[in-house]
Amino acid sequence: MVDEKVILEKIIRINRNTVSGIHERFNKIDFEIGRRVAVIEINTDSLVKTLDTLGKELREQYYSLGRRIDLLEMQVIKYQNEQGLNNTQVTSKGILSMIENLENEERWNLLNEMYDFYYNKDESIKGIPLDLDY
Repeated sequence: MVDEKVILEKIIRINRNTVSGIHERFNKIDFEIGRRVAVIEINTDSLVKTLDTLGKELREQYYSLGRRIDLLEMQVIKYQNEQGLNNTQVTSKGILSMIENLENEERWNLLNEMYDFYYNKDESIKGIPLDLDY
């Protein structure tokens, strides 16, 4: 019976040492993992802040680009509208209406240019200013 008691005590001691070793390893692993998790959390927070900042900058650039595109579209439309008069056929009534809106001197200059362009074949007198006082 003494032998059984000694054997049982040895088994209990070995089990206690094994359990104690397991607890020590577990605590060591838990500490190491906890430390790594803390580092990961810190890095994650830093990444979140960086991504927020980059997101704000990207959003600002996107809106700025949108405004620039809108401005370019307006300039293209304005240019097309300015060029539209040259690309479309205008009726004689429309031309007369435009001529009526001109000042007297502008009207005479326009008529002079039209005459020179369409009817005046004498190159020596083309472009001579009109005498508006006659």
